[in-house]
Amino acid sequence: MIANKRILFFIALWLFYTITQMKSLSWFDSGELALVGSQLGIGHPPGQPLYTLLCYLCYFISDQYAILLMIQLSVFGSILSFLALIKISTLRIFPSSVSDHSKLLAMLVMALAYPIWDHSTRLELYLLSTCFFLWGFYFGQKSIESHQIPYLAGLIIGFTFCLNPLFAIALALSLMINGLMSGLGFRFSLKAISYSFLCALLGLTPYLYFLFTLKQDQQNLANPWIWGNFNDFGDYLVFLTGADYGNNGLNHFSALPSNLWTLIKYWMESKLLIIVVIGLLGSLLSKRLWQLQVIALISCGIFPLLYQRYDPEIPDFQGYLLINMMLLSLGIANAIQWLYSQQISMILQKSIVYLLVFISLFSGGIGMFDGVALKFNRSRDHLAQEINDAILNDLPQQAIVIVAADHVLFNLLYAQRVQKKRTDVKIIAMGYLNSSWFWRDLYQTHPELRPIDIKTYPTAVSRLYGLLQANPHPVYLESLELAYSLGINACLDGWLVQANCQVLPKSFDFQSWEKQDPRVLLDPTNRSILAWWGTHLSFALWQEKKASDAIALLEAFQFKPKTQAKYRDWAVSPRLWRNDHQPLIGEIEYLEVIEEVLKNPPRINP
Repeated sequence: MIANKRILFFIALWLFYTITQMKSLSWFDSGELALVGSQLGIGHPPGQPLYTLLCYLCYFISDQYAILLMIQLSVFGSILSFLALIKISTLRIFPSSVSDHSKLLAMLVMALAYPIWDHSTRLELYLLSTCFFLWGFYFGQKSIESHQIPYLAGLIIGFTFCLNPLFAIALALSLMINGLMSGLGFRFSLKAISYSFLCALLGLTPYLYFLFTLKQDQQNLANPWIWGNFNDFGDYLVFLTGADYGNNGLNHFSALPSNLWTLIKYWMESKLLIIVVIGLLGSLLSKRLWQLQVIALISCGIFPLLYQRYDPEIPDFQGYLLINMMLLSLGIANAIQWLYSQQISMILQKSIVYLLVFISLFSGGIGMFDGVALKFNRSRDHLAQEINDAILNDLPQQAIVIVAADHVLFNLLYAQRVQKKRTDVKIIAMGYLNSSWFWRDLYQTHPELRPIDIKTYPTAVSRLYGLLQANPHPVYLESLELAYSLGINACLDGWLVQANCQVLPKSFDFQSWEKQDPRVLLDPTNRSILAWWGTHLSFALWQEKKASDAIALLEAFQFKPKTQAKYRDWAVSPRLWRNDHQPLIGEIEYLEVIEEVLKNPPRINP
């Protein structure tokens, strides 16, 4: 009977995630992961070789449905994580009195909590990393309890490193501390750590595909995206340590207090706080569970909280907290079981339990927005793909596009290199102009470009000027702010801005966005991206003395105060100042427009 309940739970969960998952690319890392996965390329340091190989397998099975299959990796990562939690709950270090009924109720709450659903329905690697962490912990702790060497756990540590090194560090620390606290003795512990380390090295074998990819590239048999130079051992060391990962924005521990408060406010606004509080209180009922939560938070979850610009709605920042979020399931199960153990009537017990479950589901779960269950359904969310296609379709032949944001860059590169759309367009990434590997990739992809000697140009901007002078093509930029920072006059032309306005620019059809599916516009990630892009576009309209169009565009993008407010301080950043440190004309008036929109935000009609 218990087994049947579990099977039904996991089948229902798979169906729900599959029905509501995205069917195309999303924002942030999705484009890069899909790009390197489809090409068997090399992603950002320190690489994600296991995930890349799995994505390549999806592309090999079906290039037409590759994105769907890649997102299924997230779906199964979530389901297998919950299955691992059930196995972990059977270990001796956790209370054995928690019933299967309590566990399934708790997992239902967490499975429908927005951060878990969000990562289960998009192309990302964090849930798969969480899955490997939980299974590695289960097999490792099981070996410790039976006084055996955790060979399998060591292997999983290596595989986890091939997904995300911080998750692997969290797993290794958890097992080491648990092993030392289990009273196995120093001699056995040292032996277990040594053999586990050797197995972890064996788990790093997915990195070997780098050699194949680099050989294919050197022999011009393929032209995959390869992030970094790999000419000698020093280059490999730079890549694996992440030294070439520029603009990471880390600010050490000085940003931690304010970012932590930002996260708590986000939980309060999104009504997730009740789930977190119940889970943490339940975790206190188990010393080892609380200990595991602390280790995972310190070694992994704290990482995004050290960024200067912290936005909890960005999937990457929530992703590092997924281990802790998943472990909250066991805490909630403890809390439910504690309620069942109280000396009150059975009817009152069940009433309290189901009331808490109901409140949790419809506060922090899928009903968190407007209280309507199933409102979030990404199956019709093609916003990133539509914007991508609109950008490429509007560009003239042989255009040069200068971009700064990764979520713009990699979606465009995926369209070009995998979907073979507008391969004539030259895409220049401002953030990589100081890296020689980017120039190598650019000339390999576009051999028709007249090359420049980058050694004669000391800065990224001077290299860009040199390239544009040597190649007089139509130039488009990601935003007016980027154009001004480069000293280039530009005007709005569709989703981008056109340098020097050589031809009559197209007007931006913001009216069409009023017809978008409300569920697409309500998605927090889409809201963040549209707020970012809408700020660019509306500012460009304001600079062209089209104030009414700027306001109408903000309204058409369905701005809400909590989304738009995050860009108020961004709008007065140095990116809106000229090279001579004088403010742009109309900046103050534009900010007044933003403030006015904030005071009277348009209502969203579902």
